Amino acid sequence: MRRVIRALLVLVGMLGAGLALGAWLLLRASLPQVDGTATVAGLSAPVTVIRDHAGVPHVFGSTAADVVRGLGFVQAQDRRFQMELARRAGQGRMAEVLGDRPWPKPVFVAGVLAWSMLDLDQQMRTLGLARVAAAEAAVLPEEEGALFQAYADGVNAATDLAGRAALVRILGVAPEPWTPADSILLARLGDLSFAIQRFEELTSATLLREVGQAGLDALMPPYPDELAPPLVGGDGPAPPASAAGLLLPLRHAGLVGPTFAGAGSDNWVLGAARTTTGGPILASDPHIPVDIPMYVAHLSAPGFEVAGMTAYGPTFLIGHNDRIAWGVTLVGADTEDYFVEEIVDGNPPRVHTPDGWQPLTIRHEAIRVRGREAPVDWVVREGPHGPLVTDLDAADVRKALGGAGTPGATYASALAWTGCVVQPAASYSGVARARDWTTFRAALANHPGAPVNFVYADVDGHVGYQMAGRVPTREGPAPVTPVPGWEKGHAWTGTIPFESMPSLYDPPDGAIVTANARITGPRYPYHIATRWADVPYRTRRIRARLDAQPKHSIADNVSLQMDVHAEALGPVADWARAVKSDDPQIRRFQDALVDWNLEIRADSPPALLVDTFRLELLHTFFERKLSADAFRDYLFMNSGLHLVALTRIMDDPRATFFGSEPETAVAARAAAVEQAIRRTIARLEAALGADWDAWSWGRLHAVAFEHPLTRSGSPLAPVLGWFLNVGPFPAPGNSFTVNAGYWWDGAPFKEQMAPMYRQVVDLKDLRGSRWTPGPPGVSELRWSSHYGDLAEPWLRGYYRPMLWTRQDVDADAESTLTLTPAR
Repeated sequence: MRRVIRALLVLVGMLGAGLALGAWLLLRASLPQVDGTATVAGLSAPVTVIRDHAGVPHVFGSTAADVVRGLGFVQAQDRRFQMELARRAGQGRMAEVLGDRPWPKPVFVAGVLAWSMLDLDQQMRTLGLARVAAAEAAVLPEEEGALFQAYADGVNAATDLAGRAALVRILGVAPEPWTPADSILLARLGDLSFAIQRFEELTSATLLREVGQAGLDALMPPYPDELAPPLVGGDGPAPPASAAGLLLPLRHAGLVGPTFAGAGSDNWVLGAARTTTGGPILASDPHIPVDIPMYVAHLSAPGFEVAGMTAYGPTFLIGHNDRIAWGVTLVGADTEDYFVEEIVDGNPPRVHTPDGWQPLTIRHEAIRVRGREAPVDWVVREGPHGPLVTDLDAADVRKALGGAGTPGATYASALAWTGCVVQPAASYSGVARARDWTTFRAALANHPGAPVNFVYADVDGHVGYQMAGRVPTREGPAPVTPVPGWEKGHAWTGTIPFESMPSLYDPPDGAIVTANARITGPRYPYHIATRWADVPYRTRRIRARLDAQPKHSIADNVSLQMDVHAEALGPVADWARAVKSDDPQIRRFQDALVDWNLEIRADSPPALLVDTFRLELLHTFFERKLSADAFRDYLFMNSGLHLVALTRIMDDPRATFFGSEPETAVAARAAAVEQAIRRTIARLEAALGADWDAWSWGRLHAVAFEHPLTRSGSPLAPVLGWFLNVGPFPAPGNSFTVNAGYWWDGAPFKEQMAPMYRQVVDLKDLRGSRWTPGPPGVSELRWSSHYGDLAEPWLRGYYRPMLWTRQDVDADAESTLTLTPAR
């Protein structure tokens, strides 16, 4: 009997192995064609696609349109499923393929906080980004439109060649033809993800309601100008101060979830006199969500040669051509306002404006839901300030108005956002085609995206800085909370003229640094931001290292991008060491910090202790002063803002945050700090066990590259996660290090954002440039050798040559595909 069972087990094992081998061979057979010849309609001449050993495509052709068509082809080969999901998210068509199973908790997707796929679709239909993208695509300049069409043709050619890709079969739909409007839609979707002001306005309103102006100033203190000077001064009168509006409970409204509060990036440029190469060096590393893998490519045609990080079209967000290099960081500009709108019934309903009552625009959206026969009829209302994103409780509004208001009126909040406005004559590919500072700035004059800081360098030795993007101007001060839509003084009057945008060219010290900190001085005549995207801890560190030596090499710049020194947390460790206690646990905690070198390495125990202690200080100081909802919102604000708030409380010799009588208040503060240490120990023992010797930062702070299907609410998500996710890996860095590893204080300790692309460009010899293509890999296909191969090299800080010449590309070729014109 045992022999029979053993034989059956062997047979089952053989069958299983055979099935597994068959499945593997089937999947391998569905990989895209990367060698040989393929026919692509619309090409003027053959195009050669060489993929290097990292899977990065290098596309060689005769014209700009041909290589852009080739870019669309290879990106669709590698990322067609990612592109399909992103497009459907922006269109509000996710429930159509994934159904409407409610999620156990809200999920942050594409710039909004949603409770289900239908909820996500409704919010996207309300914003109407697909309509804006279609309108903008229709008015693209001729040359720009031709490149977008070439890219779309390449995407469709690859899709037709591959048929219904395996992952698209999971959705049960065939991919629809790609259009130029789809590429613009995905650009708008990226802008939405980095529009961070709406959450700040609503959090400010909540804090004002609960703790008043003094409490708000303590929890969200003014920008810490003392940490680093602004990049650009500015002449003229100071802009009007910010003003408060209505204090309303809007936390659970749509589109108010935490975006990338504290979102960051680094870039800097050094002039030729500051480098060992004899030419400028430009470094850039965008900090973006780890679930958005970046795509990199190199295109080469006469008059159009560019390499870097691409979007979904002929746009290179960061990179270099044969003449110039550029990098970007987020400004954090005030591009959004919430308006409280007063509405009365009618056909159509009317909205109260400063000029009287005006009709609302009503639009019906039919949202298809998988598993339902009839579509959901979603009603979208738009007023003069933008789409109405959520209804408001009339009693709450009238209370905020002191009992005023129109009898019988209802109320809703409208979102005014520059991303909802069509920009004619937008320039997406102009930067990649620029030849010098003049043509570079000309391209940025029509930059269509979120306001960003561009740094610039060229082969002639020049360096520069230019802010670009649309920043609204207002009738009065920029609001820090929602404002009444019927009051004068809040309307948008236009945008800051490009000629008045902050700019620098060949500064005397030969160095320009931006890392999301304040750019303009107090007398710059326009309002750009109240708090900016981040406080200047990283800016301060970058500047300190650049100023520490007269000249820097490529290796020095690589080292700086990988820097995990957290000077900002030095005072936090000092606060813990200053506690007077005989408790052996507290003494042990303090002793562990004595020789800490301030580095946030994955294997560092002190880094774990200090950053967890910082989190517990937030809980100990602020949690009891706020409602549960308000505190939860506050935790999702910028970690740098939190640290500034803690620092000002700890540096106050009278400890006024804890009371008006200094002696008692100082004692209360000391007790709170000691309590925070105890809470830190308890948290870490619960998470990691009682063996302190086994503790390290990377034990809690990890990075995982999660496939979007694992967050769909499907019961198969755990199985899909095992198969599709890459990681987790112990990760270095935190919100205060140049090599950032962002985790939100509201969701410890999972890494949410990181430098998902790095480049260091040598303008003296472009062949000396280095980069790290975006992890986890170039391909989204799980059975590809390039699915997760870049994750560990990225963590180690391994930089690859940024291959530029055909000779160097040929030497590192892994595959070669020739795209030939259709006859």
